Amino acid sequence: IYALAFLTGAKTARHIKRDEWLSLFKLPQFKKVTTIQGLKAPLLAETKSILSDSKAAVVMYKARFDWVKETEARRILTAEEALDMWQLIIPHVRPNWFLQKDFEEFMGIFVADEKSKKAVSKDTWGMLIAFIDESNNNRNGFVSSYETVSYTHLRAHETPEHLVCRLLLEKKKNKHKH
Repeated sequence: IYALAFLTGAKTARHIKRDEWLSLFKLPQFKKVTTIQGLKAPLLAETKSILSDSKAAVVMYKARFDWVKETEARRILTAEEALDMWQLIIPHVRPNWFLQKDFEEFMGIFVADEKSKKAVSKDTWGMLIAFIDESNNNRNGFVSSYETVSYTHLRAHETPEHLVCRLLLEKKKNKHKH
């Protein structure tokens, strides 16, 4: 569905406008399609092609933020919406991310904590891919390259994005010690 929405340029989730739908059939790989069933093979091939190209996969990933938020006035996703999307998308965009399970576990706890409202901005959405790539590119030295600082110091300056990264790194570091 995400690839279909991406290829048609769909602006909002849960529906594709007529002109967006028709734009799909202007693409060479879809010109001979005459039935909904006929869409399956070329759509699957195109999805695999996008996901096999790291840069194209990131473009598709980043476009999904705007697709899910549905309106220009809405500037954030709830943490729950983001987690649902991340669980669906990240395994395909970055299938070998070694922190995937830890991230989902942490975000599940983060979402379940009802003490405050949590949201994910477009910047945070985009930064996750950079974080994934950084952690995967430097897997062995990634955790050890970060030093612990006092909680009070972090609390004064920490953004939600930094909190997520810090907690993931601390958890991974503690696992390596045991």
